Amino acid sequence: MSEPIQLTGIAWDHSRALPPLVATAQRYEETHPGVRIHWKKRTLDEFGHAPIDQLATQFDLIVIDHPWSGFCFEKNLVHDLKTLAPAAVLEDLAAHSVGPSYESYLYQEKLLALPIDAATPAPSWRPDLLEKAGAAVPQTWDEAVALSKRGLAVIPAFNADLFLHLVMLLKALGAEPFADHERIAPRDVLRQAVEMLAELTAPMSRVIFDLNPIQVAERMTRSDDFAWNAFAYTYNNYARSGFAAKQLQFGNLISLVSGGPRLRSVLGGT
Repeated sequence: MSEPIQLTGIAWDHSRALPPLVATAQRYEETHPGVRIHWKKRTLDEFGHAPIDQLATQFDLIVIDHPWSGFCFEKNLVHDLKTLAPAAVLEDLAAHSVGPSYESYLYQEKLLALPIDAATPAPSWRPDLLEKAGAAVPQTWDEAVALSKRGLAVIPAFNADLFLHLVMLLKALGAEPFADHERIAPRDVLRQAVEMLAELTAPMSRVIFDLNPIQVAERMTRSDDFAWNAFAYTYNNYARSGFAAKQLQFGNLISLVSGGPRLRSVLGGT
């Protein structure tokens, strides 16, 4: 009997990421005895920032953070999955992925990755802490600022997350970010968005600038430091009984003004 094919993959280090891949690999091996799949993990920071071209020489399967797909195309690091995956599988993914997640990996007729875990920033909160403080879940920007001034609000403001919050605000203020390759947005709109973020974050602990979405969720469920998270990439694990000591509740994004359209955050995921 010939030796089985050995495939090695790398994912990111979180219960939302690794266990589903390990379980899927186990079942695939059971139905394909000639294949073995071994998954390794790396930190969220490495996941978002470590160059994919270095990993491409070491691994057969790579779970990438959404923004890396363009880099993969430019450097010709990945196969066109439309030529490898069965058409029925791709049709199913396109029909059942969240929003435009599937389409976001299509570029110049090539499918650069398969959407396995779509995500986009949304609010989360501890109902018990808001009730204790006599506070309601904010629905507008002014209400969010007011809650921040009471010391109850938080956002993940690690550099990449803070930039995506800025892009979300630019869109809400009527700009088309990066429509002009020479600038992010018109200067007056950019200034307004920066000032709004500054107003929201000014009352918050400076620790937010070191926190990513997972770290915020961990602190919210392990301590009573924060009652409401204005926007962060969502991890619904933290809403499940048994996963976290104190569950979070998730909901819709706020509006800039009462009765206005809700903010539209930046699609991401893996």
